[in-house]
Amino acid sequence: MIFLGLVVALFTGIYALMLASTAWEDLLTGVVLSAVLLAIFRTAVLPSPLPSNRSTIRVLIAVPRYLWMMVRDIIVGTWTVTKVVLGLNRTYHPGIIKIPIGEHSESAVGVAGLCLTLSPGSFLLDVDWDERVMLIHVIDATNWEQIHDEMLEYFTLLDAALNPEVENRYPELPGGRG
Repeated sequence: MIFLGLVVALFTGIYALMLASTAWEDLLTGVVLSAVLLAIFRTAVLPSPLPSNRSTIRVLIAVPRYLWMMVRDIIVGTWTVTKVVLGLNRTYHPGIIKIPIGEHSESAVGVAGLCLTLSPGSFLLDVDWDERVMLIHVIDATNWEQIHDEMLEYFTLLDAALNPEVENRYPELPGGRG
């Protein structure tokens, strides 16, 4: 039930952004429209089965840390690209690296890939599910171990939020970051 409420709130937020209005009448209309559209297109929009309340709460608890990691990576990536563009870093080596994804869930890989692509200086090229690797283009591939550790940090957080039993497999994040 919490998950459905979050989906309606998300759709209502998108509606309010489209109108550029937070008037109570517009928000009420957004809630009604969201609920009706969700009822009509439930099978197309929602996963089956619906996540439990407990797993929804776990994801909500992970969101602030996830957002912090994403903002941190965007700031670091922006600074790295700025140094390259201004000629302050002449020793960079762009390249394509493989990041092993192991047995991480498709959801964790997808969201981690999105965050990687949002950060300047890196871009997800492909996910090879047969080899279980992500192909990533980075502006500076000299320290690929650090890039791997950062991706593992995303995978670990997302998997732990989505699957309670994962916490036992990943007791702490690599490098003590976060």
